[in-house]
Amino acid sequence: LKAVQGLDKDFYVVAADLAYDGAADTAVVVIRVTPGEYRFSFRFVNLFTIDIANFETVANVLKQTCKKYHAKLLVYDANGVGATLREHLNKSTTTSDGTYLPAFGILNPPTNVAEQLRKVHEKENNICYEIKSGGQKGSEIHGIFLGKMTNGSIRFLIKSADALNKFSENKNFALASKTIKDRYMKPYYYTDLFERELKNLDFKQDSVNDNMIRVIRRDDKIQKDFFSAAEYGIYAVVQEIELPYYKKKRTMLNKKLTLKSYSNVSTNNRSSRRSSTSLNSRRRKR
Repeated sequence: LKAVQGLDKDFYVVAADLAYDGAADTAVVVIRVTPGEYRFSFRFVNLFTIDIANFETVANVLKQTCKKYHAKLLVYDANGVGATLREHLNKSTTTSDGTYLPAFGILNPPTNVAEQLRKVHEKENNICYEIKSGGQKGSEIHGIFLGKMTNGSIRFLIKSADALNKFSENKNFALASKTIKDRYMKPYYYTDLFERELKNLDFKQDSVNDNMIRVIRRDDKIQKDFFSAAEYGIYAVVQEIELPYYKKKRTMLNKKLTLKSYSNVSTNNRSSRRSSTSLNSRRRKR
């Protein structure tokens, strides 16, 4: 509920799928969220990877990304190594170039460690939302992502080929070095990878529990890191911000309707009393 307070028209969310071993990098997505009249819209604006296994460095990169976008949420999977990341996020750190980064607060810490965590009172830093993605919770996360995809709430960056054609029309980009061009193009290259991940996935009902959704990779060589980061971020926004946001809007609307109804009744009662008084006055004069 804290994240609902002071909600702007658009806001940003940073979500990460952590690398559990040397086989993959930490995948990070940045999502711009727009509250609409009936639902939130999600637009991916940046994708990148952190190819360093040191969790303090990973925490620093995530903190810096949140500061850059003034993110309302930082979302990550708290299973396994997520607990180690939590420790570094929840304390002040310093980057390799000497930049100080404050401690980040945990919005939904596990009950067994909540008392041990540092309390962060600065609203802009109290933004970490942890995901435990296994079992029924994982199925719920998949279901929300599929629902948002189905109703057109999610928009992606354009493909790298289209982005390159578009940027090539810009003279400054055409004259830039390969290093600068690659920096501009990286989010679009990762978008291609994200699309490849999505096309490699099958969403199936569990063979034992029909209410559970399982995600199956057709080709095990293709990871699903960006997909996981994306669905974590969207799930967190729905639970922490979107549902409370519309609940608050409905409550305010109901209050307005109640006050309007009460005002109309009061006005009608006053009019009725005035009519009755006028009628009685005329009768007395007769």
